[in-house]
Amino acid sequence: MDFLNRHVWLKRALMLLAILVATPFAGYLLLFIEVAGLEVAFACLLIMLKPFLTWAQFQIDIIRATFKAISNNFHKHLASRPTVYFSHAAGSAAFFAITGVMFVSVAVWLPLFMVVRSMPNNTQHSLPLVAGTPTRCAARRPCALRYKFLES
Repeated sequence: MDFLNRHVWLKRALMLLAILVATPFAGYLLLFIEVAGLEVAFACLLIMLKPFLTWAQFQIDIIRATFKAISNNFHKHLASRPTVYFSHAAGSAAFFAITGVMFVSVAVWLPLFMVVRSMPNNTQHSLPLVAGTPTRCAARRPCALRYKFLES
């Protein structure tokens, strides 16, 4: 405080800066500077700030109380107990594993691929384009599978 008493120009500059910051919200402070001076305008600014600071402190207390209530309710909830949490997490993980993409692909598609792969290799045979016309397979001979298909 002694520093500000020795440097009056710095004290006045800080007061003016505070008033300029508050001017968009309280334009009448400029009128106070014109009529009564910088010190009176700064005193009015401090008087005007007291209700705002009280309101802001009240709002901060409400927010803190709300977060404290949320925290207390969370800690009292059954889901925050280790046994309930573990069983819920295990059940959720099992449900996710059963309904997940990997389970469906392993349980449904993998067996189908294995069954098709274990069948005889008939990939070079294709059905005739026109029914009743024999075609040749990749070996350039009449295909027995096609003739069986055409007979049935």
